[in-house]
Amino acid sequence: MKHNEAYRKGVDLITPHMRLAGRNPNLSAQALADLREGIRYLDMVLNVASNNWAAWWVRGKAEQALTNHESAYESFHSSYIINSQNRDVGRELVLECLETGRASEAVQVAEAICEREPKNAGLLANLALAYLIDGQVEKAMRSAEAALQSDNSDPITKCVKIRIADVQAGRLPQPSCLSDLS
Repeated sequence: MKHNEAYRKGVDLITPHMRLAGRNPNLSAQALADLREGIRYLDMVLNVASNNWAAWWVRGKAEQALTNHESAYESFHSSYIINSQNRDVGRELVLECLETGRASEAVQVAEAICEREPKNAGLLANLALAYLIDGQVEKAMRSAEAALQSDNSDPITKCVKIRIADVQAGRLPQPSCLSDLS
């Protein structure tokens, strides 16, 4: 099988089950099988073309949907090394850094992304989360406020700001990873 065909098959199997914008679908047995099969196809592609950032990214999305956060991190990290200019690659790497306790790396990546897109509310909110989990609470609050200045209607960013304020006030503990926030 040619690697282009394997890539297409992998993407087609994985895409319906990707975790998008906080949506974590309850995966059926078929969805789990599709994700694993899609990863197998992408691994075939990556064995031939390890510099294919898109294949690494889609592989990361599959691992993310399977809640294999360490494997998702590794895939997004590989994708980011190849294509650090792509905001989606960086965003997903930041989230998996935060999920796996790599807060300082999350801050570095999120700062680089926000430097390129300083008015992107979603990216600023991710930076706020990275700062919060990294223990930089004052910077987290400033980033959350900047995100709300860009988009005051985003309910997720409003919740992030409240959480930061609760940590500042000592009402809630300092989170060490993203799952501590749920």
